[in-house]
Amino acid sequence: MARSISARELKERRAKLGLTQAQLAQQMGVTWNTVARWETDQRRIPPMAAILLAYIERSTRPRTGKKGAKLNGPIQAL
Repeated sequence: MARSISARELKERRAKLGLTQAQLAQQMGVTWNTVARWETDQRRIPPMAAILLAYIERSTRPRTGKKGAKLNGPIQAL
């Protein structure tokens, strides 16, 4: 079962990604005001939101090609 995240954690993680509330909302399939309500503790953050946030974080993480470093996901052809 996915662990829940706090409003503060959601806001910090969104900011670290450099996304606005509207941008994060679009990627999660919710409205921007839903994200705003989550971040201000007006609504409970569902466990699925934590799963989606982790997926977004993994998919936006820069891939490195350093020797010995593991790449996230498949290697793309040049």
